[in-house]
Amino acid sequence: MLGLADIAAQAAQNAPSLWQNLWDGSWSSATPWGGILAGLALFWRLQRFLRNLISTVFMLCVIYLTVKLGMGIDLMEKLKDMLGN
Repeated sequence: MLGLADIAAQAAQNAPSLWQNLWDGSWSSATPWGGILAGLALFWRLQRFLRNLISTVFMLCVIYLTVKLGMGIDLMEKLKDMLGN
């Protein structure tokens, strides 16, 4: 069984060749870069959508409370009257 020092020594010996392979592009055929980039793009779009949705709901809540508490107008009652409920 290898000890931690042996593993670190092997990693130190292999590090230059790993960096050389990365810079040479030797990993391009084995690494699905397109899939990785597509996953990151999907994650980015999803988190932007969720951030915009949450900020919009928060803004609507602030507007509702400002109008109700500051001006005494209940927008929910106005909305129910407009919809006929």
